[in-house]
Amino acid sequence: MDVHDLTFHFSGVIRYIVLSIRPITWEWLLIAVLVGAVVAAVIRRKEVWVFFLGTYILLLLLSTVILRGDSREPVPLILEPFWSYRAWITGVRPSLLYEVLANILMTIPVGICVSGIVERRKLLWAVGSTVVLEIVIEAFQLILHRGLCETDDVISGVMGALIGYGIWQLGAVTLRGYRSRAKN
Repeated sequence: MDVHDLTFHFSGVIRYIVLSIRPITWEWLLIAVLVGAVVAAVIRRKEVWVFFLGTYILLLLLSTVILRGDSREPVPLILEPFWSYRAWITGVRPSLLYEVLANILMTIPVGICVSGIVERRKLLWAVGSTVVLEIVIEAFQLILHRGLCETDDVISGVMGALIGYGIWQLGAVTLRGYRSRAKN
């Protein structure tokens, strides 16, 4: 029994456990994290942010690597930046719009949660941690043949982290204004 066999058996067990619980769609996962982010912002405790971030990363790994089927691509690696954007815009593969949007949406909570955890340089941490997370996901997908490993996913992930950081900043400004009006 080699490492590939062990990986297959382990992922099969995890897949069975998670699927028997009940699969969660991206929309509900995103809504849950955004609601959790609002709760964490109101409570203002880093532990809550860390909990939401850790839980989200676990669910992200489950859905992008562990529960995903084997890749049908002969070589599941595309290093050409923006290939999926070009294929979508030129109409070669219009369905790629949904994949690009899903990759952007899936890292918005990472940008929000990381911004809630760190004190300084929130933008740098949000983008940097998302790049690391995306590279880890893409590496696992390549090694385990669980999807297409591509640079566009990392690029889309960074866009999502930037949006998450922007949501954090907007929320912080709104809460600051609300709290200052409440004091007066």
